[in-house]
Amino acid sequence: MLGREVRAPVDLMYGTPTEQAPSSYDEYSDEMTDRMKQAFTLVRNHLHTAATRTKKYYDLRVRPLKYKVGDWVYFFSPRNYPGRQDKWRRKFSGPYLVIKTLGPVNVLLQKSPRSKPFSVHIDKVKIFETDHPPKSWLVEGPMNNEESDTDEVNHEANERQPEEVDIFGSGWPLVEKYKTPRPKRQIRKPTRFQD
Repeated sequence: MLGREVRAPVDLMYGTPTEQAPSSYDEYSDEMTDRMKQAFTLVRNHLHTAATRTKKYYDLRVRPLKYKVGDWVYFFSPRNYPGRQDKWRRKFSGPYLVIKTLGPVNVLLQKSPRSKPFSVHIDKVKIFETDHPPKSWLVEGPMNNEESDTDEVNHEANERQPEEVDIFGSGWPLVEKYKTPRPKRQIRKPTRFQD
C-alpha cells in the first residue's frame, strides 16, 4: 500500500527481509505500477465475490409482493420529531387504497376519495390485513355509456355514485374527483380584538 515494506515490531526480532533495491527510477516505477494493479485486482475480485454471495443469500429468502388495484395497504412514512425517542413512534400510516400499479415496483395510493393520489415504491408499502376492510370508492370495471336492458343494475349503481373522473386516462379505475371546490375559511379578527 505504501510502496515499501512497513517496519513492524516483528522486524526487530527477526530482521527485515532482504530485497534487491531497484537499479533505476524506471524499474522502480514499473514495479510499483505492477504492484498497484495486482492489489487493485485482488480487492476488486474480493468485493465482487462478497457482493455476489450477499445477493445470492438475499435472493433465496426474498418474496416480491404484487399489489393489485383495490388492495388496502399501509405506507411507511416515519417523521422525525426533535427531542422524541424514535423507538415508540408509529412508522406506518394508513390504510391507503391502491388505485393503480405503475409498473412492476411502483403503485399509486390514495387515502380517501378527495385526497390527492401519490406514487410510492412497493418497498415502502405493506398489506393492510383485517377482517373488515374499509369500503372502496373504485368502480368495478370500465364505464359504458351505451344503455342496455341487461345492464339495469349497473346503470342504477352509476346514478347513485357521485361524479367520477378518469384522472389517469386508462379507462379502468375511476376515482371520484378529488379537486372539488371547498368553502374557504373566513378570516376574521380574534374574538378578544372584536368590538
